[in-house]
Amino acid sequence: MTIVNLRGMAIFGPGSEWLWAMLEAAALSVTGIAIYRQLRAAGAANALNAAASLDTRWSSETHLRMRLAALMHRAAGKPGWPPTLMEIGNFFEDLATLQNHGHLRLEDTWEEWGRAVQLWWALARQMVLEDRARDPALFTGWERLNHRLEGLDRRAGRLLDLNAATVDAWVESQITILIARLTLDQEMRSGVIPAWPIEPGGPDPVAEIAGVKAT
Repeated sequence: MTIVNLRGMAIFGPGSEWLWAMLEAAALSVTGIAIYRQLRAAGAANALNAAASLDTRWSSETHLRMRLAALMHRAAGKPGWPPTLMEIGNFFEDLATLQNHGHLRLEDTWEEWGRAVQLWWALARQMVLEDRARDPALFTGWERLNHRLEGLDRRAGRLLDLNAATVDAWVESQITILIARLTLDQEMRSGVIPAWPIEPGGPDPVAEIAGVKAT
């Protein structure tokens, strides 16, 4: 049985077009695969860079202080919009933009930022909705991202309890954690070496933040 009959087929000259077309298609396929792999690698690198940049910004002393100021404003019962809440909202808006444009996977954003996005939105939601009379587009990206991450929580069976009492307790715990973090950072810059054993009743900032990432 003849599977492929090459009799009469030309490799060079007239009639050889079929061969060169086939070779060209094969070359294009190989090139396409190589380009795809390069783009995929570049995309992964961009995602890592974007994630690292966000984490650096969130962990900076400036951002720690802005979050602390907003939380203390809320805990003190002061009326109106905390002065630093706009900068915190801009952070989450930037996070939402990176995720929406494909620079960050939704699942990665959920695992790394899901809790912070939702807790801060629960804190800011009413103020944002009221201020949309002036600016209808205010933090709409943050709100959409919050809904998507909430949906992933619901599917995973771990929906956050964001009632007023839970949010108030979170605010108090975050104030303690952020003050401890800033205190340790300041002591480190000053060259202060922690004492041991800790005096009874004395501050223990290390215990406050050990294993805890401030949200």
